[in-house]
Amino acid sequence: MKINSFFSFFLSIFFFSVSVGCKKNNQPVVDDPNTGSKTLIISPARDSITVLHNPLMSLVKYAGGYADGNWDLAEWTTSDPNIVADCNIVYIRSPWVNFEPTEGNYVWKNNASFKSLIEGLKSKGFRLAFRVMCQDDGLDPKLVRGTPPYVIDAMKAGTYNVMSKSNPRYPDVTNPIWQEKFKTFILAFGKEFNDPAVTDYIDANGLGLWGEGNLVGIPTPNDNHDQERAYYDWHLGIYAQAFTKVILAVNPCTFGSWSNNGAEQIKTDLDIPIGKYGCVWRRDGIGQDVNKPYIQPTSSQLAPFNSTFPACPIICEPWSGFASTNRDYMNRLFNDVILHHGNALSYDAGWDANPDLLAKLITKLGYRLRPVKIELQDQVKSSGTMQISHTWTNDGVGALPNGNIRWNNKYAIAFALFKYSEHTPTKVYVDSKSNPGVLVNGSNTTYTTDIQWNVPAGDYWLAVGIIDQTKPTTPSLDLAIKALGRRNGWYLLKTITIDAD
Repeated sequence: MKINSFFSFFLSIFFFSVSVGCKKNNQPVVDDPNTGSKTLIISPARDSITVLHNPLMSLVKYAGGYADGNWDLAEWTTSDPNIVADCNIVYIRSPWVNFEPTEGNYVWKNNASFKSLIEGLKSKGFRLAFRVMCQDDGLDPKLVRGTPPYVIDAMKAGTYNVMSKSNPRYPDVTNPIWQEKFKTFILAFGKEFNDPAVTDYIDANGLGLWGEGNLVGIPTPNDNHDQERAYYDWHLGIYAQAFTKVILAVNPCTFGSWSNNGAEQIKTDLDIPIGKYGCVWRRDGIGQDVNKPYIQPTSSQLAPFNSTFPACPIICEPWSGFASTNRDYMNRLFNDVILHHGNALSYDAGWDANPDLLAKLITKLGYRLRPVKIELQDQVKSSGTMQISHTWTNDGVGALPNGNIRWNNKYAIAFALFKYSEHTPTKVYVDSKSNPGVLVNGSNTTYTTDIQWNVPAGDYWLAVGIIDQTKPTTPSLDLAIKALGRRNGWYLLKTITIDAD
């Protein structure tokens, strides 16, 4: 270090005392006998406790308007003091009629309570998720039906079939009038919420019982399911047209044993939701049978654990068949989330009664990315080249779906230099060869890059982060490390000196 002033000397002593110097920070210096230069090795301490607030991961709180369209911010954010601390996503699941009670009357434009809910959630740092239940919302006759009355009235005025089922009461989604009204609504919905900075994910199913794709009741004459596939393709295509930047999730719809009045779940090929539309899995009813995965995909469908299909991670909702205070069930639920490589899980599952399991879950759920080791030269000139080798791992069981078609590998590892007293980086370098989406639990990935900083000579903080390349100066993800500090989202690693040419 070149310390030329008392103030700089004081800073160096201060940083030494709070960050405990090279040896105590596991930052050994290795001599290169050929060049005489030294290699600094930085090994940031692992953070296995902090709740990370990253996209498409963490605990999820359900909210809003299920039965009567009452959008109550306080009910979903202050009734439990742990919600703000532990949850990252608020999931608004409600029937279509509550979002659009009359034609063109959208709640995000005309309903003061809904607008207050959305603004309140954003101000508290929550990310949003939505499910529009477009047919029915359950078997309880007291609950409002999914499709708005104006749509049913328009269908009755036509010459097509109005209802495909009466118990539960499902409109015929193959009716062209229904499809016209639904498409108009979803496109307007996307115009408002197709923003990944606000919206975490959108359920692109919404059909059938509870919007889970159960008991949809599309006509299947002679067990020919081509009509089901064709409708499902159209349905997902509307969501894909409306949400080009926000992740889409679907319940896997395959034939199962659960049926009602002869109507079974939609049967569709996996290449429609995954291969064609890039959806991720959602699993409603996790914990039902541990050690027997609900989804048994082939290896080519477990991406980003490989590069073929961006199908994982899985968004989980606990099975309601056990009391949430049942300790055996909570253990079973925990194990099932781990087995399914869960990224997100509903908070409404008895975690308050099992704080130790909650703490353990936080260390596993989703992706917890961190640099294990960073090696760099201790000397570099202002216009010279610094070689950095950086090794990364993932302590979580989930994955960052960086390769999803709506994200298009936008996340990358980056380094920055800060002057001591400044909060804006002097220079940012993006390692374009890096892909944090490939990081999975149990393996490390190493990248080596040559950086030409081209900054004025002087003392700097070296910092690391994962950035969204559409916003290239500010990191967008929390890392699972204990750094020497954070500055404008960057994790401070070490002070270094850039020498004059």
